[in-house]
Amino acid sequence: MGPDSGALDLHSGDIRLSCSCRGDAANSDTINGGECDLCFCFRCAHQAFSSWRDPVRQGRNALTRGLHTSLQQLLESGVDFHGHLGPYLVLGLRMGRHAVRKLRPKRLHEMTATVWTSNMPPQSCVLDGVQVSSGCTFGKRNIRVRESKHTRAEFRKGSRTIVIEPTEKAATLLSRVSASSPYPMLREIALTLYGMPDRELLNVA
Repeated sequence: MGPDSGALDLHSGDIRLSCSCRGDAANSDTINGGECDLCFCFRCAHQAFSSWRDPVRQGRNALTRGLHTSLQQLLESGVDFHGHLGPYLVLGLRMGRHAVRKLRPKRLHEMTATVWTSNMPPQSCVLDGVQVSSGCTFGKRNIRVRESKHTRAEFRKGSRTIVIEPTEKAATLLSRVSASSPYPMLREIALTLYGMPDRELLNVA
């Protein structure tokens, strides 16, 4: 990073500020790193936060229009948000992605979601996937949760509603998952689900 710039690291969530009036990039500090020495220069700070807002706004617009450039990008965003890769995270990501592409919301609050799932991990991890891929979040109050042993999600935009649940093939894989499952097995199942086409992974009504 140059001494006159600021940027957001989308993977770590770090916002880095550098100030030209301090001479070099070595003096750049990380805001959420715990020991922040803020930039003295308002011009540099303005540039930093302007560059930070742009990718966030672009990501929000891409999300609400269902225009993720790739499933890999969506998976990376999900893992960054959730903290690790897991089968129910992948299921939630794919459910929300499919809903966005079908219903085509144009505004952040235009689509709502109701998710039926267990209130404990790993099943409840589906909620993080749905939030990342659909834009329906707890903060915006456009997602609701209903406790159930069987995971499914209903997405609504105006008078249009779709209900999505795992296929029998996907449910069989998910039935092997529990809170005590070793991570290598969870990762293997997650990647298997990730690689399945929608028609094999999701039942949509």
